[in-house]
Amino acid sequence: MVLHTYSDRMTTSHHTESATTPDRKSPVEGFHSAHFSDVARETAAVMTAQSAFTCINSTRFLEKNAGGFGEVRSQRALPIIHDLLSDLPIPPVKEEGGITQSQAVEVASQNYRLETTLGENFILKRYGESATTEHVEALQVVLQQLRKRGNDVPTLIPFETQGVCAERDGSLWAAFSYIEAKHHHRGSWAETKAVGKAIGKLDRDLAEISKLDPFPAALEFFKTHKPTDHWLPHGTIQEDRFDTILDEIKQKFQHDQYYDLIVNAEADIRYAFKVRDVFARLGEGTERSVQFIHGDLHPQNILVTERGVAFIDFDLLMPRSIYTELGCALYHAARAGVVHHVRNFGMGSDEEIEGIIRGHGRVFLEQWRSEFPECEAIGPRLVARPLNDALRRVIYFLDQHYLKGVDTWSFDIPAHIRGPREMLEILPLFCPECSLPERGV
Repeated sequence: MVLHTYSDRMTTSHHTESATTPDRKSPVEGFHSAHFSDVARETAAVMTAQSAFTCINSTRFLEKNAGGFGEVRSQRALPIIHDLLSDLPIPPVKEEGGITQSQAVEVASQNYRLETTLGENFILKRYGESATTEHVEALQVVLQQLRKRGNDVPTLIPFETQGVCAERDGSLWAAFSYIEAKHHHRGSWAETKAVGKAIGKLDRDLAEISKLDPFPAALEFFKTHKPTDHWLPHGTIQEDRFDTILDEIKQKFQHDQYYDLIVNAEADIRYAFKVRDVFARLGEGTERSVQFIHGDLHPQNILVTERGVAFIDFDLLMPRSIYTELGCALYHAARAGVVHHVRNFGMGSDEEIEGIIRGHGRVFLEQWRSEFPECEAIGPRLVARPLNDALRRVIYFLDQHYLKGVDTWSFDIPAHIRGPREMLEILPLFCPECSLPERGV
């Protein structure tokens, strides 16, 4: 039997791995391995199982969106795409199957793969309403600077008559080169090392680009979008919001398959709020490291190629705290290590899983610092930032997706519920000299 994580949707940039997914019943029904004999009876064990398989039960999404590129869902887009093709300096696109759409549900943008008669591939991206020409022009400069420094990132392909992007049907469109690769989610030790090193270099180079002198005129766009003054993320999550959502869940979802999972995670989530607030206070008044960051370094945007590690989807690039970047990337690297272990060796004990999380986190952090040693992004500030992000994910997906029954590419309640607990496991890596507060009653 093959089990899926959310990142298993797409084993390569354009090939889909087919597999059988369990019926959407309880979080553990359908598993027949001896490793899960106790899990079916104990909610605590369910929590551990779900931490390893970050999207075991997202069958509603997996059945509808197996991953990769497939049939164009909106026929309205096809005439627009054909019109834009006449203005792109690329070979003719194949008549049959030359235009396919990303099967991931992407709210902010839509990606279409263009396969030419010469076997080349390109990406045509349709941006959301908030995108501007100035933003795309700024991204083009950053991507050029990153490639100049040896980073494997897409090339933006200007239209012949309209520049870096074209406007059609109220939306902006831009074309990019296509990177042939597998997405980062295998979680081997070698991959964790390579990804940590590559992200360290990416962040170091983005820091240099942030301070270019003379500063490229196109990048002035970012000066009009000031980063948040405080290093905690915009929209810091408050515990009273969690109280409201949990009360609604208890009233409406007593018999839902995720009910016990959510309610039994309450103590960990409340402790995570406590830890976040303690380290936020410790970090107040300290120097903030604001620079350009990728802004969306989840496994689907980190590609493992024959050449090394590549990065895509820089749409959220902005001057922000480096702690956002590092905390998010380290968290995903540690989680990928757990998925890799369970896929190859089966489910282990809580102690084994926690050891894997810390081990992969430590390896990632060591490699990141080897490439960016001048960044002092270790300490109380880095503890609160990713922990707040994990809490934000819990609140957002419970409120906007679970309670409303909305499927997205990351309809992943088990993984998000487990997120704060997993972050607590690797917090000592961020601040070795810091002590965690007592859990209390």
